[in-house]
Amino acid sequence: MQKIISDINKQFFDFIAEHLGDDPDSLRLKYSRRTDLGFDINFAILQIQCRQKHKLKIPEILANSEFLFPNELSAEQCTAEQIAKFHSTLFNSDDNVLDMTAGLCIDAFYISQKVKSLTAIELNPEIASIDALNMSKMAQNVSVISCNSIDYISITANKYDSVFIDPARRAENGFRIYAISDCQPNVIALLDSISRISSRLIIKASPMLDITQSLRELHNVTNVYIVALRNECKELLFCIDFIEKIKPVTIHTINFSTDSVERFNYLLEDLSTEVSSAIPEPEQYLYEPNVCVMKTNAFGLLSSHFNIDALHANTHLFISSRFIADFPGRKFRINEILPYHSSEIKSFSRHYPAANIAVRNFPLTASQLKKKLKVSDGGDVYLFGVTLCDGSQALIICSKAVG
Repeated sequence: MQKIISDINKQFFDFIAEHLGDDPDSLRLKYSRRTDLGFDINFAILQIQCRQKHKLKIPEILANSEFLFPNELSAEQCTAEQIAKFHSTLFNSDDNVLDMTAGLCIDAFYISQKVKSLTAIELNPEIASIDALNMSKMAQNVSVISCNSIDYISITANKYDSVFIDPARRAENGFRIYAISDCQPNVIALLDSISRISSRLIIKASPMLDITQSLRELHNVTNVYIVALRNECKELLFCIDFIEKIKPVTIHTINFSTDSVERFNYLLEDLSTEVSSAIPEPEQYLYEPNVCVMKTNAFGLLSSHFNIDALHANTHLFISSRFIADFPGRKFRINEILPYHSSEIKSFSRHYPAANIAVRNFPLTASQLKKKLKVSDGGDVYLFGVTLCDGSQALIICSKAVG
């Protein structure tokens, strides 16, 4: 890697700019045998491939024409720009931060914009060398160290205000792992060592983790963030305060949608609130919680906070006669409610030849219901197959609602 880096020159970046829109496989066929270019052609084509594939994931980073990718895996695993910016808001302006799992340094870069200094540790020396080169051009307050972060925290005399860690979520066989103690490094085993050098720890974890079980394992957690991007749950963040050990846990749900940020927060101790239910009527609004809220099971709190009723305790769709602009999820206007029986099924496609179909607490899957109704996908009609609070099943036909 050092030889590749030393050969990077103006011609290297000119080649990338000239061929940024070209097919990487075609470029390899055409240039792979060339030895007269003065730079590593395969490394240059890797940059083109990664820039094409991830231009929407980290657009601001890639506005820097000299930003480099060490390999494709680092690009695949790096944090999306919007989420990395959110991570930076969890730190204070005078913090000295240790990032124990730097990766491509996307989190490190954005966090560094908000803090006093940041030390980024990367185990892979080739990735670390690229990180150091990138950060030297982009963030003067970032120091990159190539070493094992577990060894580093065991011997360092440095103290940090916060430690950030994103342990690997895949086992050596490629299967995903969902317990914090099964990730690498094992954060549970490192808590004492980390508390020696810092008063605060932020753990980025798999969205598949069971929050209750994780809280039992971790202790001293003050905040849990459930973070989604365009309604796809991306991660859980656990914030641990080693100093203030008695503090209520706040759950934060955050969904970065296309044009807004949906938030719903609550204290974990309030989670037992029961949900209220009601039968829907046409012209009412129907609300579908986003994936972050669904992850929490905080449906009673949602019902109480927004003064809305569920269709059924297990259906997880809500209704109201008023439009709630800040509801954390999708919003619909109910056009029609049909009982789910044979006469309605037979004639449905004549009235609604196409629909966007979803089911909640319903005996059929969405694809099975679509096949039974004989409708195609798409259009402006949204259909929910549901069970209502009286135990009956219904088809609720909606259109998107806007404030």
